[in-house]
Amino acid sequence: MKPSSSSQLFAAALGVNRRDFLKSSALVAAGLSFSRLPSMAGPFTREDFDKLVPADKKLRPEWVKSLTSQGERTTYRGAELKWIGMPVGGFTCGQLYLGGDGRLWHWDIFHRHMGTGDGHYSQPPSPSSPLQHGFAVQVTTGGGKSRMHLLDETGWNDVSFTGEYPVGYVEYRDSEIPITIGLEAFSPFTPLQTDDSSLPATILEFTVRNPRNGELQVKLGGWACKVGLERILPEHETRRALQSLWHYNFSPDLGPYRAANKPGRRYAMAGEAGLLMCTFPRTDWDYNKAKGQGGSSEGVAGYFNECMNGFEHQVAGHMIWKGLVTEGLAIEHSVRDRYHGSKRNPWNEVEYGDHYARSMASYGAFLAACGFEYHGPKGHIAFAPRLTPDNFRAPFTAAEGWGTFSQKIEGQSMEAEISLKHGQLRLSRIALALPPGIPLTTPGLAWNGNTVSASFHRNNGRVAIGLKEALQITAGQTLKISLN
Repeated sequence: MKPSSSSQLFAAALGVNRRDFLKSSALVAAGLSFSRLPSMAGPFTREDFDKLVPADKKLRPEWVKSLTSQGERTTYRGAELKWIGMPVGGFTCGQLYLGGDGRLWHWDIFHRHMGTGDGHYSQPPSPSSPLQHGFAVQVTTGGGKSRMHLLDETGWNDVSFTGEYPVGYVEYRDSEIPITIGLEAFSPFTPLQTDDSSLPATILEFTVRNPRNGELQVKLGGWACKVGLERILPEHETRRALQSLWHYNFSPDLGPYRAANKPGRRYAMAGEAGLLMCTFPRTDWDYNKAKGQGGSSEGVAGYFNECMNGFEHQVAGHMIWKGLVTEGLAIEHSVRDRYHGSKRNPWNEVEYGDHYARSMASYGAFLAACGFEYHGPKGHIAFAPRLTPDNFRAPFTAAEGWGTFSQKIEGQSMEAEISLKHGQLRLSRIALALPPGIPLTTPGLAWNGNTVSASFHRNNGRVAIGLKEALQITAGQTLKISLN
């Protein structure tokens, strides 16, 4: 019998007419072409499939040759990045994926059941994240023009991924952007060292290159102001968004709102204050329109009406960082009032279940109140108290030790101390918020009773102190700073 084309053969086998089959096979062919996979076998005749599985596999010679040829790195681009999720979490530490565009997803580290099964073959899970996170780069040219670019597929026209487990490589390129960026991501994976390989850690290392002539200023940062990175998102718009949350979402009494919008769980009762997840200040929009009709979206819309304390802590901390101290403290106080011992367990803030981990974001509000920054590798520490800066004292923790920071301001002088209670602390630079009335004419630095050589520079409302030589402070020692 004359050999048949693949489309004729499989159309007959499936019992469909050739025209309908060609429509579907065109999609299959497009998929094969897109995936850049070589054709394995053929051509076949109808008789080859009389017993459904052909005895003669008719493997193509060029395909057989490829089985033993030297391999090449596989690099994915464009739509090929969609399903990529390379594990970058430590052994037995849950599951965390590095996505094709460098973002992290899956986040199966929250002790929640995430069902799996054969359905994920025909319908691969789409990348999703319960966390708002990311990195961005700001590029300033010699002419002073600045642009910000998110490090994901939305910020660049050429993003590529090369996975060589346990290391993943992502490259960001764009003809309109004068730099290229490379990301190398991995988790501590060491053969024969189970403890090191089981650390719940992911390392992201970025390399910025300038392939063109001309000087550029590049700022790379993530959403982590607490380690001393410069801001990426604009100050005015960030503060405006926080002010809107206070204006539209915080209520001293949730009773009236919940009486009108009943769906959702209640983490704040009538007579209690809280920050709502979502409100509808526009006259042309309301809860019923937002929730949609039918399907899962209608049930999820109940979250709109809730006060989730984990998010409240995060917003409160962010407000305090941005100078909205009263607003941030009011939100924190409202959570504490809801968990007063006369009403509930003060050590069990409930979200979905008891002792919900998201409330650990409350520590961020404490750091904001201290204006605390710390960068271990650079030996950088900073304080900018938002509360009682004239007479302030608070604990701090660093990579290898912990202690207390205190400061007092009287007239045109300021005295500050960093006292270590446990471990050790390496310092190369210090920054403190500096009131405008202090002239900074005779500053001094003393450690263990000895004068420390350092430079002092006023910059944007604070003093930057650069140590000539790094200090290694140990438990029981105190570093004293005099500004006058």
